[in-house]
Amino acid sequence: ILKKVFAHRPLTPGISIGVIKDGKILMANGYGVADIVTRRPVTNETLFEIASMSKAFGATLLVKQIGRSGNLSIHSKVKELLGPTFSFADAERNQLAEVNDILSQQLGIPGHIYMKLDLNLTRTNLLTRFKYLNGSKRLRESFLYSGMNYGLAMIISEKLGGKTWEELIKQEIFDPLGMTSSTVMSIIPDLSNAARGYVYTPNYTLIPVEFSLSRQWAILASASGIASNAVDMTKWMNFHLSGGRNAMNVSVMSPTLVDMLHAPRVKLPHSSTSWQPGTTDRMMEDTYAYGWKNGHYRGYKLMNHGGTSWGYSSFISLYPDQNMGIFTALTGRDRYYMFQTALHNFLFDHANNITSWFNESVLYTYPDPWYKRETYLGAHDVDKSIAPSRSLSEYTGTYINPAYGDLFVFMNDMNNLEMTYGMGSWNLYPRHERDQFSGASSGDIYRVIELNRIEFITDHRGTITSVKQHSFDWDDPPVFVKIS
Repeated sequence: ILKKVFAHRPLTPGISIGVIKDGKILMANGYGVADIVTRRPVTNETLFEIASMSKAFGATLLVKQIGRSGNLSIHSKVKELLGPTFSFADAERNQLAEVNDILSQQLGIPGHIYMKLDLNLTRTNLLTRFKYLNGSKRLRESFLYSGMNYGLAMIISEKLGGKTWEELIKQEIFDPLGMTSSTVMSIIPDLSNAARGYVYTPNYTLIPVEFSLSRQWAILASASGIASNAVDMTKWMNFHLSGGRNAMNVSVMSPTLVDMLHAPRVKLPHSSTSWQPGTTDRMMEDTYAYGWKNGHYRGYKLMNHGGTSWGYSSFISLYPDQNMGIFTALTGRDRYYMFQTALHNFLFDHANNITSWFNESVLYTYPDPWYKRETYLGAHDVDKSIAPSRSLSEYTGTYINPAYGDLFVFMNDMNNLEMTYGMGSWNLYPRHERDQFSGASSGDIYRVIELNRIEFITDHRGTITSVKQHSFDWDDPPVFVKIS
């Protein structure tokens, strides 16, 4: 059935699927190709970047370290753990922020993921930059998803363990669970055993994601850096479903600590994920734990989490009542995990002899025809026909932000206005709003990271003084001040 499904989905070059139930592997397969040029096939050992699914690994590592420390807890203060060089931007977080707040996404500081494009960013200077990141919500006011939280968790783990996070995750998680192929994109030498990521243009042409971008994006590895496969992820799912045991029934982590990872911590702002047309059997997500969302499907308890990076999308679902887990990872786009959510529901129904709300033919095109492609692919073109508000040369210069670093705007060899930030380059095209631009990506991020809104700011005389990067973070857009 699944071979037939993926034969009908040319915009999904490759996919990895692992299904486990009652401690037994029901499926660990790969479909499609890992590279559309070489046509190298996906196997059950082909690695896929699992992006934000890495957060559950980061939380597991840190909670395991805390559990054996003797003098630490999830209520230990973040500032005390990170040392004197670290500071938040405000006194409240400096005094009160706990490990629990970062793992449960209640810190209230936005994600600022585009900072990872900065080639000068390190795990050391991230600590000094953090004091320039303002909160958009009060501490513990509500759920605010942010990879930066897990960047802090990663550095705490390194300080507690005295090794790199990459070494610690192998030592404490991968090796004890027998996840022999899993690794971290920040240290993977090449893509010889991994699937290449792909994105789409608005006319649905596949564009490969440069390996250099995938490696750079994994600098905050605990937030989004792990690469794994169907075989290894069945072991990871069994670990959580068995109360912390590996495939040999050896305890890797106490059931008490595993329960701590899964316990609901904060209510999600949007509780329903329902991409199933015309059905009452909706999958619900209600609360966030430590790298897991809690909810239910068909009345059964559910824990899940997604992961999206440039060219990759992944989704994991655990059903403790049924002692079952499903993992999928694919190349291409799956916006809002619409397809993978439907696929997981279908696989769950099939494994439990439940009549599904659709047959496999729906998966040939889903979410089409219920949703337009632009809704779930998110591809767009930049309008290049709009005249600028002023001479383009007035926008050129060097701009700086204390958290993000340097940004450059200049006239390139084609006499177009260009902006660079770290490994990112964009040709700038005016929008209808005065002194605002869209960014069409080039170089290593070509057709991958497009910018919708770049706003140049003027003083009372009309002189350009700074640039506000709305697309870098919509909750707290960084402002870069012009210095030359």
